[in-house]
Amino acid sequence: MDDRSLRCNNVHVHQNESTDGSTRVRSMRLGGSRIWTVCTSGGSLSKDSMTAELAGSDEGAVSLSITSTDHAMWSKLLKVKPIFLILRCHLSRFDKMTVVNLEFPSTLSKSDPQKQPVIIIGQLKNLMKAKYSSVKAKLEPHVTEQVLKLNCDLFSLCTSGVHRVHLLAYRRWLDRTGDCGTGFKSCLRDTQIYVYSSAIIVAHQLVSLSQVYSAALASLHPSPTDSCSLYLNLATVAALPVKCSRHNTPSRAHFITKLVKSATVGVDESVVIVCRREDVFASACAVARAYPLYSRKTTNNLSASTKTATVQVHFVLLASSDDAGSMAVNNGTAEGELGLGEADVELLKNAAMAVRLAARIVDTPCNEMNVDTFVQEVLTVGQALGVKSTVIRGEELNERGFGGIYGVGKAALVPPALVVLSYLPQGATETIAWVGKGIVYDTGGLSIKGKTSMPGMKRDCGGAAGVLGAFFTTVKAGFTQNLHAVFCLAENAVGPRSTRPDDIHTLYSGRTVEINNTDAEGRLVLSDGVSYAQKDLKANIIVDMATLTGAQAICTGKYHAAVLTNNAEWEGAAVHAGKSSGDLVFPILYCPELHFSEFSSAVADMKNSVTDRSNAQSSCAGLFIGAHLGFDYPGVWVHIDMASPVYVVKCGLSSKSDHSSEARRVGGGRGVLYDRDDTTAGVVNAFLDQTKRATTLMLDPDEYNLAVQVDLGERATGYGVAILSTLFGKFSNSNMLQSLSEQTDSEWPSTKKLKRN
Repeated sequence: MDDRSLRCNNVHVHQNESTDGSTRVRSMRLGGSRIWTVCTSGGSLSKDSMTAELAGSDEGAVSLSITSTDHAMWSKLLKVKPIFLILRCHLSRFDKMTVVNLEFPSTLSKSDPQKQPVIIIGQLKNLMKAKYSSVKAKLEPHVTEQVLKLNCDLFSLCTSGVHRVHLLAYRRWLDRTGDCGTGFKSCLRDTQIYVYSSAIIVAHQLVSLSQVYSAALASLHPSPTDSCSLYLNLATVAALPVKCSRHNTPSRAHFITKLVKSATVGVDESVVIVCRREDVFASACAVARAYPLYSRKTTNNLSASTKTATVQVHFVLLASSDDAGSMAVNNGTAEGELGLGEADVELLKNAAMAVRLAARIVDTPCNEMNVDTFVQEVLTVGQALGVKSTVIRGEELNERGFGGIYGVGKAALVPPALVVLSYLPQGATETIAWVGKGIVYDTGGLSIKGKTSMPGMKRDCGGAAGVLGAFFTTVKAGFTQNLHAVFCLAENAVGPRSTRPDDIHTLYSGRTVEINNTDAEGRLVLSDGVSYAQKDLKANIIVDMATLTGAQAICTGKYHAAVLTNNAEWEGAAVHAGKSSGDLVFPILYCPELHFSEFSSAVADMKNSVTDRSNAQSSCAGLFIGAHLGFDYPGVWVHIDMASPVYVVKCGLSSKSDHSSEARRVGGGRGVLYDRDDTTAGVVNAFLDQTKRATTLMLDPDEYNLAVQVDLGERATGYGVAILSTLFGKFSNSNMLQSLSEQTDSEWPSTKKLKRN
């Protein structure tokens, strides 16, 4: 490579040129940032033919003036085989730790995309139905009704098919100079330009941006997702997957989270979701998952203060789920209220807060989130809601017969605890208990986990965290029945007091358990929890939720939790609630007469781990819990094993300065080829689809620290909040939750009342 450097005014340019002249990589340093330039397959950019001038602005943005004196060069750029010329504007990305506040305004307020970036998300058919006028408040004034001559930030030029040139720059240089250079102006003086990625030249006519927006939508080919920039990287429209199978959520919630993560830049911004009313709740929870709260990252300047950003989440609603007749209800501008009432907006705010709370608890390591800390988290929520709280801790657990919780947690430095929050409204006819597994860390005990399976076991409290968030959401929305949240909290540690294999414990149900695997501890604490709900709380509907088995992912996958229940109608209700809320579930076998023999013991009522691990292991683990209620329990019992959906593994590009999310997905699901030299700029070629369209993403090696896809760790999803809130929406005062929980094929299943003493 022939390396040359030149200086264009106050912009330092470094050029690497191959011997045949076919490929060039340029890096322009603007102060402390870099703007990368790439030119391939011809198109000479010499010192004499191109200059770059830097100018600041009152708003702190960078203005870049490009001047060409070589007419022939620009003609060549428009005619040669695929050329990519990119000037990447520098944006401040998480130079401090960013704390994001989520807001759900009732109206779609007007904002400037340059000051408040925006991403518009929806299924392609929904985006097509929603007119430009329904979203223009978030695009103007920089994306206006008319695209004036060269008055653009990102323009795309092509002469045939996929051959195109990209230029990314600010428009203020035009306003400032009134002239963009004789050669540049001469070459393009009669051309008006579309601002979208299909790259079409429109000559001798003025183009309205509503046409541009429609053309941008036409250029989207989601596979599974796709996105198109409307204004730099500050205004983006993104399409969700077209297809949705019968076991998926119609909201496409998982892809909403990924798209929001890929577009966020750590400043005040807006997310606009175009959807049906029945998808609003799941979509709001999906957005919340994109903004985790927990981070212990620092900057180079350790004294730097925490940065706060506000993300506004707006909804443009479609009238119904009908394919043909749906139209946008309201755009949420001053002309009309968004189709969400104050109660709906409050529900979305509380649900988002709860999802992020649950995720924060799971993300927090055990040295910060031990049993005592978790107890305080529960009591804080209880105090905020004004509900009754009960705490049984340490040796009191042993004295009162909670052999499961006490036996698991007695070896830890911080003793175990059973905590209960109770909401008891007037006129209640049902008593419901949600029981959450809260193992703040799981070493496996004396049946210790290996070095690869133990990391990440801070997430073993995901069931209790989800129950806490759901309890907060449900009570805040108004609930008509008695509701108890039971938290079984312990640390499965190794020490002199650890439970040993062969030990026999008597659980709160009165039944004895021979321990043959100390790493099967979750079912022990949950058995105490459900027994307490039955015996002391007199609950006739009991739901336990836990990160119980690794086999759950084998049974139902990484996105669907496993649901096991003694009631067929509640099984259907849980699946329905999962699809409505985005917290997916799928049924597993309920057949105790064939499977419970796996726990047979010669010296106790049962063992705590199966004999044959290939025999419906997740079902058997759930049946162990059900056995402590009794298989003749007259009420409804639902067990949710969410070991895999509780977290997501992050893979992708890791930004050193990114404090909100460890990874950014590139290309919205497109295939990505990574190609980076440690000493030069990294170039990512994202091949979009079969039409050979292409984009180029420039990566500053000072900002990004990897060349290929890398496992960057995990983030909690806040699973459990949405499904529990939706599953019991029938008993809620919220119209939105009621509509999501309703079943179309049958009435809400009745339950048998327990005899109360």
